[in-house]
Amino acid sequence: MGESSFELVAANLSKTFPGVQALKDVDMILRSGEIHALVGANGAGKSTFAKILSGVYTNYEGNISINGRDVFINSPTKALEYGISTVYQEVDAALVPYFTVAENLFLVNKKDERNIIVSQQYFTNKAESVLKKLNIKLDFDINFPVNKLSVAEKQLLLIAKALIHESKFIIFDEPTSSLGPQEIAALFEAIRFLKTNGVGILYISHRMPEVFEIADKISVLRDGEKVGTFTKDEVTVEKIVKSMLGEKIKSFEAKRADRNVSERKLLEVLQLQKKDEVGPLSFYVREGEILGITGLVGAGKSELVTTLYGARNFDVLEVKLEDTKINVRTPKDAIDNKIYFVPEERRKQGLIINEDVKWNFMLPSFGEFSNVLGLMKEKLMEKVSQDFVDELSIKCFSPKQKVSKLSGGNQQKVVIGRWLIRERSKGAKIIIFDEPTVGIDVGAKEEIYKLVEEIANNGHGVIFVSSDIDEVLRIADRIVVMYKGKIEGEIDKEKATSENILTLATGGHQVKNNIVKNNL
Repeated sequence: MGESSFELVAANLSKTFPGVQALKDVDMILRSGEIHALVGANGAGKSTFAKILSGVYTNYEGNISINGRDVFINSPTKALEYGISTVYQEVDAALVPYFTVAENLFLVNKKDERNIIVSQQYFTNKAESVLKKLNIKLDFDINFPVNKLSVAEKQLLLIAKALIHESKFIIFDEPTSSLGPQEIAALFEAIRFLKTNGVGILYISHRMPEVFEIADKISVLRDGEKVGTFTKDEVTVEKIVKSMLGEKIKSFEAKRADRNVSERKLLEVLQLQKKDEVGPLSFYVREGEILGITGLVGAGKSELVTTLYGARNFDVLEVKLEDTKINVRTPKDAIDNKIYFVPEERRKQGLIINEDVKWNFMLPSFGEFSNVLGLMKEKLMEKVSQDFVDELSIKCFSPKQKVSKLSGGNQQKVVIGRWLIRERSKGAKIIIFDEPTVGIDVGAKEEIYKLVEEIANNGHGVIFVSSDIDEVLRIADRIVVMYKGKIEGEIDKEKATSENILTLATGGHQVKNNIVKNNL
């Protein structure tokens, strides 16, 4: 490393998925000995760009060259041959958990030059030699299985693998999303070491303080197109945020319904904490209010609401419902307290995908549809199911149709419908929506928004979690913004803008007027 200069040029890179232009004519230059950050809002095309360079997406348009030589990257192995390595956010996907550190280091390496069966000691000696080049104190035993390592240690292992391959360029895709401050500092030390030894770095992140700390240049993507490339010294966090958003008018803001939200606190989370994941934090939801919780990927939003629902272990959880303390240790506890949950991954967590609409509707309410002998009241189930199919405008030939055959939007309506069925018989206090519109079309989104607003209008409290800032502006009465597992700020809807939300969500701390800082 460090003896030669390398330059990777991407020209007019484009990538289309069915119905979506994910990347359009993106140009970028990566140079050895330079840290080049790539930023953009969710869905801007950052990961798509990285996956083209790393050989994951092979059906792309445009041209890639290294030192003037055109290359076509049609597999991750080919990317490695061209000197491009990637450290993904999900580090486990690149490692074999029950192999040792030393064995993982040489999994994809060239055939050993001696062409013989090598011993465990050979792996150990060679691994020790390579790891010393990182110039960082490593606290793990290289003979440990990889599943015993922390996320930070696994990242260092992937960097070491890149050194073995003599990589000219290393892509880091959201590398700090699961790391604490000390681990981030160690990672940055490793990245700076790579830079001084001539490796070119593409650093993808949502976190503005990190970008401004580590990067030499910053490129901004918006809606699949490159807005510009800047040196760190010629821009501010505010300018980068504006570049990410553009100047387009946010029409969603005008569509927000004006509701008469009660001042009565329906739910109070006095303290919620799970070490290394979320908190400590506190917040409240008022009667008839839609509380929006937003933040970028990895901010801890889903961890917060699944902990509140009892689906995740916690260190501290103190909750009041209508001024009475409640214990929520399991989802059943939450349901018994009339707290219901629409999960992010509806196919995995919200539905029995191979059962019919009727069966999925009835999941939380079987007791209401069975007699004293435990036999199901089939006719009543069919009537109620058909009533809710009609009420929610679910497109299916009958409630007996399997939910696997429905569109994403209609599947989501089934999940919501089950809680409305229970609400009619048992009542409801709080309904939590975790990323409820992911993967559904614009028309279905508006129908979901209408259902959420009707729930709030009936006096229930709604927690609406979304990474889509426009969506939160469209639906929420009040917005809390998360960053690195904590609530970074709170904004009333009258004062909320895309810019001040995104600034908080990226840890920029630039826009503070009209924002109430959380005290925890």
